[in-house]
Formats: sequence, structure tokens, C-alpha cells
Amino acid sequence: METIIFFATTLAFIIQAFQMHFISRRRSYFSFDDASFTEQQLVQIEDSWIIELEKFTIFLSFGIFLTAVVCHLLIDPVNAVWLIISIYAIMLLLLGISNYKVYQVTAKKKYLWQSVWPLLSIPVIIHLMLTLSVKAVDVQFEDHTIMISDESWEIHFSEIDELEMVSDEPSIPVDNRVSGIGGHLHGDYTIVDKLYTLHIEDRSSEMIRLVTNNHYRYINSSDDATTSQWYEELKQRIE
Repeated sequence: METIIFFATTLAFIIQAFQMHFISRRRSYFSFDDASFTEQQLVQIEDSWIIELEKFTIFLSFGIFLTAVVCHLLIDPVNAVWLIISIYAIMLLLLGISNYKVYQVTAKKKYLWQSVWPLLSIPVIIHLMLTLSVKAVDVQFEDHTIMISDESWEIHFSEIDELEMVSDEPSIPVDNRVSGIGGHLHGDYTIVDKLYTLHIEDRSSEMIRLVTNNHYRYINSSDDATTSQWYEELKQRIE
């Protein structure tokens, strides 16, 4: 549900920008409203390239959104999220540029600040997404349990119902809570009564499939030898 809400919110955001720029009877644009300016200031702004830039950005964002929907439904629902993130980055960049132009026309300091915070937000968003998408996977063995990085509970060896090495990742549904980029997949989702948790550093390599009470975990390291070592250790512990 979270993914669907994310896409729907993005579409609503683009529609609002389109309505403000092309449909509203007032001269209201993505980054500013004509009620705040004198007629002379508005003429200066409208005679600049900012208006055309806004038009281009709105159409570009809608094109990226359609591409993201196709990618999400037919190709890769995880990496499609990065296309949606790029829309927000583009809009924030436009907001920063537009407000700086307004600052140049009006000399009001509030527009200078409003041009700075969107530009600072872009690396913050990218950093947060990378933090969710790229993680080092580790498995710690204890006497009777293992602890997988990014999980808050231990797994008892006696609870393991199935253990095998597989070549392919599980099918990821359209609505999921999985983040990733490149070879990484991290997160979880539910299909019917089965919970899937992915701790994958390399989608192209073999991975451990570990099942405990309808909880399916897929685990691997970027180093194939490390993954094999984990698997052999697990086999020995549950025999």
C-alpha cells in the first residue's frame, strides 16, 4: 500500500503543478503566486526564461512518471522508485532556480532562503534513499541461534524449516517495501500468508533461502565465498 500511495501522491503533485501553470486564471506558477508581486515585477519574471523552464519541467516530470509506472508494473518495481525520486529532485531544483530568479527581481531575502533549502534537500533525499538501498549484510552465529544484520530478533536453529541455495531472487510484487539499487535488495513484503525478507547484496549471485514458520528470508553477500561459508555453517548447525 505504501508504494501505491507514493505513486499516487507524486501524480497528484504533478497534476497540481500543471493546473497552477496552465489552467488557473490567475498567474500562478509552480514556484510563486502573482498576488505577492507588483505588475512590473511580474512582467520582469514573465519575460525571463523561468516560465518556459517551468513548462518544460512539468512535461518532463509527467514523462518520467509514466516511464516509472511502466517500469514498476512490467520491469522492476524496486528500481522504478528511483525514477519517482528523480521527479522530486527535478522539482526541487526548479524550485531553487525559480526562487533565486524571483529574489533577483524583488530583492526579498525570503526568496533567497527559499532558493537554498530545495537545493540542500536534494542530497539529503538521495542520502536517505542510498541508506535504505545499500546495506552490508552480515550473519552472526551463536551457540543455538543466528542473528542477521538489520533484524532485531535472533533465529533459533531449531526454528529453521527449510534451507537451500537458490540462483534467483523471489518475485517482488508491485506493492512492496523493498529498497535497492544495482545488485542490492533490502526490505520485506507479504504475499498471502507468507512474509518475505530480502538481505541481498548481489542479485546476480546465488543466495541462501532460509524458511522459518512461513517467513522466507533471502540472504547473500557481495562475496560468493562468504555466502557459501554462511550456508555450510548453517547446514552443519541444523543437522
